[in-house]
Amino acid sequence: MKPKKTTAKELAHVAQVQFYLYLLRKNNLKAHYGQIEYPKLRQTERVELSEEDDAKIESSILKAIEIISLENC
Repeated sequence: MKPKKTTAKELAHVAQVQFYLYLLRKNNLKAHYGQIEYPKLRQTERVELSEEDDAKIESSILKAIEIISLENC
């Protein structure tokens, strides 16, 4: 993943890496953690995917599929 150009840490950054970890695991690839680099802050954040995070992602995917399948969304 490319380093973030912003000076702010955001939950969306973590969610993006967690989603990538989710996809890798669903494709039978070992992925224990991801990493976000904030060069302007001179910080690096390690991101892991817990079972709870995994369940939240699956729930979000199911909700999205449900919305997409509606006649009027």
